[in-house]
Amino acid sequence: MRGLGDGGDVTLDVVVLAGTQAPDVEHHVHLNSALSDGIDRLGNLIYVVADYQTVISLAQILQHAGAVDAMEFDINPEWHTLITYTHHDGLHPTMVEPQPMQSPDRYLVPDDRDFFAVYRRLPGPISVPFS
Repeated sequence: MRGLGDGGDVTLDVVVLAGTQAPDVEHHVHLNSALSDGIDRLGNLIYVVADYQTVISLAQILQHAGAVDAMEFDINPEWHTLITYTHHDGLHPTMVEPQPMQSPDRYLVPDDRDFFAVYRRLPGPISVPFS
């Protein structure tokens, strides 16, 4: 099963769907550093980075962690990061995982890269964080 894509060459593989391995996960056999994200039944984010994994072993790790839906993201160890931000007197990034190849400020400057963001719901009107 192919995941998200923009119609070009880049797609993200679904590795866990409804709590089980996605139907065609066995067809993806790369062995590399891997990043995957999933959600559990309560909507909590599960973030996995592991070296020397196949897509099948990555799906098994995510299932063991409780993921009901999960996708494989970047397999290049240089690019994955998990960064949190505090908002007191500006944005202050903190790198959650060890990642010596990237700066915690990498999403605060213009660049071409894929990312996703998770926001905490705050009371009041909803606003778009980027212009």
